[in-house]
Amino acid sequence: MEIRQLVQFVAVAELRNFRRAAERLHMAQPPLSQAIRRLECELDARLFNRTSRAVELTDAGRVLLVESRRVLSHVEAAVGATQRTAQGRLGKLSVGFTVPWSYELVPAVLREFVTRYPGVSLAVRELSSSEQVRLLIEGDLDLGFLRLPAHFDAKGLETITLREDALTVVVPRGHPMAAAKSLSLAQLRDEPFVLPAYGVGQGMEQFSFRMQVANLCAEARFVPRVVQEASLMQTIVHLVETGLGISLVPGWTRSHFSSRAVYVPLATQSHRARVTLALAWAKANGSPIVEHFCAAVREINERHRDAPRRPRRA
Repeated sequence: MEIRQLVQFVAVAELRNFRRAAERLHMAQPPLSQAIRRLECELDARLFNRTSRAVELTDAGRVLLVESRRVLSHVEAAVGATQRTAQGRLGKLSVGFTVPWSYELVPAVLREFVTRYPGVSLAVRELSSSEQVRLLIEGDLDLGFLRLPAHFDAKGLETITLREDALTVVVPRGHPMAAAKSLSLAQLRDEPFVLPAYGVGQGMEQFSFRMQVANLCAEARFVPRVVQEASLMQTIVHLVETGLGISLVPGWTRSHFSSRAVYVPLATQSHRARVTLALAWAKANGSPIVEHFCAAVREINERHRDAPRRPRRA
């Protein structure tokens, strides 16, 4: 039995007339009559009682009509779901993000994407950049908001650079350098630093940033004197606020952490003095849903980039 046969049977059953059914199906009446007879032979059951004036369903025909409608409804649903999936409007998407994105871009993207594509189920995970790259390459993550450059082989990834954030000096309020318009690395040589730890057991995100600061100071020919370590950027800012030392932090912290600390621009042209945030996905992932998500990220990121940013009040 073929789907076409069920469609033909339902047309005759609903219209109770072979001529009108043939017109609905855009076919001649004799081939339709022959098709119904073949169907009856296949099922070994009479489906219609035919007279010169009317066509009526038999008991077997009434059962087949109910089941045929159910089958055709499932077929229609299957076709629709297949088409929506192929169009990127139905399916699942796993998205990773690292801390800076959780305060601004990720919530905006998720809200708008869910509104645009309600048929797509999102699974969002907070992960370090290194974890995201590994999962993207292994195929266990579809997209990731992460920091670049990564310290691992990411040749299997496509990326969109969304933001470059300059490192800035954060000092306690009342510190002699708090009134400076900018500070060079050399001026920080003798200052006590508050930085992330990079010992055994520390996350790759903290390790990466600590090494970035260490390499930046090495370019200025000094090793930072670290007097306090902390895992979270927010904790580092608050420890600076209490007067324990100074630090170098990404500029985004100024907009998202309530603090009485003072931010002073860092006067350097070094490429190490920037934090690049990007969206990444595996080159092998050609999902239409991924394409839609990337388009939404580009659009929303442009809006956020153009919008004025206000520091949060203490």
